[in-house]
Amino acid sequence: GGDLFDAIATSTTKYTEEDASGMLYNLASALEYLHSLHIVHRDVKPENILVPDRASWRGRLTVGSCKLAWQTHCWIVQAGVADSLYGVKIDVWSAGVITYILLCGFPPFSSPSDNQDELFDMIMTGNYDFVSPYWDDVTTSAK
Repeated sequence: GGDLFDAIATSTTKYTEEDASGMLYNLASALEYLHSLHIVHRDVKPENILVPDRASWRGRLTVGSCKLAWQTHCWIVQAGVADSLYGVKIDVWSAGVITYILLCGFPPFSSPSDNQDELFDMIMTGNYDFVSPYWDDVTTSAK
């Protein structure tokens, strides 16, 4: 077992759409439960999602502990830039980023020059692509 970040970083194979679907179902169920209690996780990212050993799992995961913490830029938009995404929507946004990563192996937003302003602009405008060849075998419905 371990966290999803390590599973993605050390794996030589991509997760299948079926694997991703199972993990995302469990993540959505966990978030739905938290949100029903009026709890916003605010730190949903691969490092906080536990997965069992690849050989023994079928889409199972555990969401890490709930805590208030500042998140990595890739997972959320900057507070103050998009205050409307600072409720339960931020958890849904993060789940979408995780979906993208599960299906292709890398995040949807990155700045080649590591320019944070450029990265935030990309996030705020939803400027991402389904880069070939990584997305070539992913079905349209998964995209």
